[in-house]
Amino acid sequence: MDTKELKTFERMCTSLSNKNNFWQTKLDVAENELLKKLISLPIQKVFPCLDIYRIFLIHPDSTLHYKKFEEGVSNLYSLMGILENKEAGDPAKMLSLRCIVNLFKDSSA
Repeated sequence: MDTKELKTFERMCTSLSNKNNFWQTKLDVAENELLKKLISLPIQKVFPCLDIYRIFLIHPDSTLHYKKFEEGVSNLYSLMGILENKEAGDPAKMLSLRCIVNLFKDSSA
């Protein structure tokens, strides 16, 4: 992870962990791109990234990043790839399923 991505990661974690202003924070394209990169890590390293992605998907501003068909389907395929991976443990599969559910939480998605 380079310095720019590290700053993006820190900013995203700050936004997602801010319980008092969670619904008022904005998520930018760089944060979405970083999460796409993180959930495509090797299966042995993807578990904590899935939990962050799950929280990202709950954020009200997240739907702006995957409303378009192309964006949503690529995210869905990434998550389904984890479900189909024989090396993925049950916790990673469970979080992948939770992420898929959160993808469809908003009717505009």
